Amino acid sequence: MTVVLVHGAWHDSSCWDPLRAELASRGLRTVAPDLPSDRPGLGAAEYARAVVDAVAGEAQGGRSPHGHLPGGDTDGPPAHGIGPLLLVGHSLGGLTVPVAAQLLGPARVSAL
Repeated sequence: MTVVLVHGAWHDSSCWDPLRAELASRGLRTVAPDLPSDRPGLGAAEYARAVVDAVAGEAQGGRSPHGHLPGGDTDGPPAHGIGPLLLVGHSLGGLTVPVAAQLLGPARVSAL
């Protein structure tokens, strides 16, 4: 399982560092994207795309410029070695994870 940690407004992914260390000690993989919450005018769709891009980048071993997971199919089976996904959102991240889950598809996301 991979835990995707989505921060709130006025934070960045580093706020998850202590939790990421604890989860890693328990054998869980984590992904903690940086949301573009510092850019006025962006909303849940853009934030969700940042989450999908981060998951895709982790699955491909590097950053994906278009947020496509291997095979380019966002409703397909979990990407090799990256799923199933547990999406965790704090504050503003809680508004983002349902949109990201919809983009990633039910075959990849096991829980929010």
